[in-house]
Amino acid sequence: MKSIGRHIIAYFSAFSVGQLVVFLAFAILTSYAVASGLHWKMEATVEQSLPLREVAESRTAWFESLEKSESGIEVSSALARPMNLPVFVHKPPGPLGQFSHVREDLYPSTGILNGFSNEALIFRRYELESPVSLMHGGLDLVLVVLVVMPLALCLLNYNHLASEREQGRLNVLLIQGARPSEILRSRTYQCSLPLLAILAIASIAGTFVTGPLDIFTALRLILWCGAIFVYWYFWVGVCSLVSAICATSINAALTSVSMWILVVVVLPSIFQFAFDRTTESADKMHLLAIARSAEAEALGTVDKRAEAIMAEHSLEIAQVGAEIPSYYRSAYVANASINDRVGDLLDQHAEKVRQDHVLLDIVQGFSPATAAFRTLKEVSGSGFLRNTEFNHQVRTFFRHYFERIGVATLQQRRLTLEEAELIGKFEYKESLAGATVLSFYAVVLIFAVVLSQIAIRWTRKLEDPIQ
Repeated sequence: MKSIGRHIIAYFSAFSVGQLVVFLAFAILTSYAVASGLHWKMEATVEQSLPLREVAESRTAWFESLEKSESGIEVSSALARPMNLPVFVHKPPGPLGQFSHVREDLYPSTGILNGFSNEALIFRRYELESPVSLMHGGLDLVLVVLVVMPLALCLLNYNHLASEREQGRLNVLLIQGARPSEILRSRTYQCSLPLLAILAIASIAGTFVTGPLDIFTALRLILWCGAIFVYWYFWVGVCSLVSAICATSINAALTSVSMWILVVVVLPSIFQFAFDRTTESADKMHLLAIARSAEAEALGTVDKRAEAIMAEHSLEIAQVGAEIPSYYRSAYVANASINDRVGDLLDQHAEKVRQDHVLLDIVQGFSPATAAFRTLKEVSGSGFLRNTEFNHQVRTFFRHYFERIGVATLQQRRLTLEEAELIGKFEYKESLAGATVLSFYAVVLIFAVVLSQIAIRWTRKLEDPIQ
């Protein structure tokens, strides 16, 4: 144990005070980001548990009334109606959501479904609100990886060869048999590996703190650490190339900062602008306007829609020989009309979103930072892709739910216990967009290898002592 400690001390004693300050600041910032994410995940879990408990109590009361009705005990006609069966839908924080929690509150994570819901109403309050305050501030590990780590790498690695060339020590090293490529490689990795180690340790610790590690979370952790490594390796290649090309420290510093601005700020902005201008993105606001129109039209033609539905289910209604109660009929047929009008539009919108993301998977290599951002979000279980999948699963479940309560509502009866249990509860199923992750791994890793090879070839030009 003492020998390990001595090796660590010897390793860090080779760094300058400025480099140690960068390592310390990076470690503190990373620790804060992870701690902030863990706090957010705990708070989000607690907030979701409150409505879940309330809905569970309402469901229990609903089933108790249904059991009494089936056993012959008289209950109020308003109790245990199919339209009143509540279902709580929620999207729990992602398996590694503590690492990418910034802006997650912009996306819907909970909702309550019943027969008075419709596809246009689900999550609409999230779609129409604009909580601008949530879009500013906050720090998570994704931001540290995408923005802070590249900047730290640029600060640590910009002048490995430039300072030797400026001070005339490179020729002395060459005469002594040293090779510039080996000098560049050893110094770059020596200064870069501590940052990678800090991120890896923080990621592993932040995962184990949240609780027992299942196999799927372990797989995501491996993919997460792999994505960080690929992005780190890409920036090691960038820094190596800058250090090999620039002859003076000032040029190397300016070029490093320029590359950071280009890759982290400029390219993602240009990429997003070009994508928005060259593709017909799914227009959510237009969709919402149509949904509102459908709601107004449905509410204005309830009677006409009711006659159509009653004609469609005339045999079921004839079996009980009674009219549908006007209150439940009005609500059901209005929502059925809205679903018919809006359902296809929502399907088309979801398909357009899917096509947009497939196209992004193909072209995201033009912006390594964008590719890294999408991959880290997807692997951690957060962001727009996960929200889209959540919406799809909720709508699929709601269609199943609405169909199950329809006949009973039209027949002016309660569901049987068996029918009610067949409706079930909503459970969010985690998914992973493999194409997004694999395309990032392939493209950015190729970029990293190419940059490193170019840097090595360039340093070979410096092996002549007269240079």
